[in-house]
Formats: sequence, C-alpha cells, structure tokens
Amino acid sequence: MEDEPRVYTPDEVRDRLLDYIANLIKYWDNQKGTSKENMAGLIFSTLVALDGGSLDLPAFLVTPIPDETDAPFCREQRENWYPEDKPDLGVLHEFWHDAARRNGVEKGE
Repeated sequence: MEDEPRVYTPDEVRDRLLDYIANLIKYWDNQKGTSKENMAGLIFSTLVALDGGSLDLPAFLVTPIPDETDAPFCREQRENWYPEDKPDLGVLHEFWHDAARRNGVEKGE
C-alpha cells in the first residue's frame, strides 16, 4: 500500500532546496562561459528558484531578521539598520542584473 500524500517536513523542505541548488552548481559548471559569467548565472538561477520560478520548488520568503540589539547599537554608532518588520524584498531575480552592473559583475547594456 502506498503512503498517503502529506506535507513535507522542514528537513525535507531544506533538503529539497539545497539539492536543487547543488544541481544548479553542476549545471553551471558544465556551461561554456567564463567563471564570472557562470557564477552570475548560478546566482540568477538560485534567485529565480527562490522567487518561485522553478517547477520543482515553491517561492521562498527572503527577508532580513535582525537581532533585537542591532537597531540600538546602530543608532549609537550613527549607522543605518535593517527593519524588523520582515519586509517583502520583491522578485529578487528581476533586480539581479542592476545589482550585478552596479558592482562590476556584468557590463552595462
């Protein structure tokens, strides 16, 4: 008799995500681009998966979770700090190319 369908456990969710990323590494390792191009491709593919663009995985929430002591410390240091309200960062892969260009990973168009 087959097991009844069920919700994945947190361990299974973690393993499925990490296995997916490991397979992306194998894929991008076999591409003909430069190492920088392949690393950028790997990051883009990972962001697409986190954003829900993979058939194998749902979207994942990526948000800052600062320590409760961060804001007071940063205020004392006169530095900015991360919000505690778990903001939605948007569809990360759509912002990747701008960040890559800003940081010299990709050439401007």
